[in-house]
Amino acid sequence: MIIRPCSYDLATAVQRIEEDRRIAFGIIKDTIFLPELEEGWPEIDHLNMTGPTRAYVRRKGKNEHDYTGPIWVSEIRLFSRVVGASEYFREQVLGEPSRILPDGVWTRRSLRYDFSVDQQPEQESPAPHIVYLEFRGKVGSSRRVFGSIGDLRDRILRTPRLYKHWFDAPNVVALTRAELTKE
Repeated sequence: MIIRPCSYDLATAVQRIEEDRRIAFGIIKDTIFLPELEEGWPEIDHLNMTGPTRAYVRRKGKNEHDYTGPIWVSEIRLFSRVVGASEYFREQVLGEPSRILPDGVWTRRSLRYDFSVDQQPEQESPAPHIVYLEFRGKVGSSRRVFGSIGDLRDRILRTPRLYKHWFDAPNVVALTRAELTKE
């Protein structure tokens, strides 16, 4: 795999995405399993995204930019008020991606941005972070929220320890416990 660093570091990229009022984040409910409960786990709102998850890639050629080793992978579903959202994103928000994945069945397009280890905050398990931003044309059952979303900052900027899922993060557990006390 060829890692082509983004023109921004990861913290700046997240800030630019959050501050753009033309971009919306998909919000879904998910069940969070708390170890102290045997059943009745609460559902909380969170970003419609996957990751960060750990993967391993092997270089395919002998190019000096080829990379073999562990990576983090995240996929974030976005919506936009702008026609031609992925073009707008490339021209106005983060610049050219490392790769553009073609339109899919649901009129979606994914842009891949690579963040090398030196473009990230200090991590417990450092590795390049590959972020796929998927622009969707159809809403489905997901709600949409414009503006700053703390989950994005928490989940993307601080990759979990190896073999630890994002919903084990202290802020997610605290939010889940708060939901339990409301009921």
